[in-house]
Amino acid sequence: MTRTAVVTPSSFALILSALLISVIAFGCTETRDIRDWRPDDHQQPEGGEIDPSRVPDSDGPPGTDEERAVTALWTVSCASCHGRTGRGDGPGQPPGAQVRDLTNAEWQASVTDEEIAQVITGGRGLMPRFDDRINPRGIEGLVRLIRALRAE
Repeated sequence: MTRTAVVTPSSFALILSALLISVIAFGCTETRDIRDWRPDDHQQPEGGEIDPSRVPDSDGPPGTDEERAVTALWTVSCASCHGRTGRGDGPGQPPGAQVRDLTNAEWQASVTDEEIAQVITGGRGLMPRFDDRINPRGIEGLVRLIRALRAE
């Protein structure tokens, strides 16, 4: 005699419910450290641990001394959140933050150099102010670098 398993709608619902409960209870255990941004988030870690995203490439960027200095400034002050290429994918951004993609052509066309400089100096949202850490010449260099990031 051959037996055939029959799944009734009620037993199917019971199996599906058990599966969903197990996924919710055991499969979704990831938690994120949600907190406010602190100025220390832009500092190198203590104890000599260096965040590799904030170290310039060993060969150094091409260009003049000023261009290399601005690239190093970007790497140390901006790349941890905005990423090396400005796409908003840096490894050190505050938990839960969405960082602007500075390569976006529409955004680039919608802001002036003065507005970019103002955000760098005064901060906005989770982005800290840098007027106490970067001199005006450095701010101008960062604005030029951000403009050069524009994707076509």
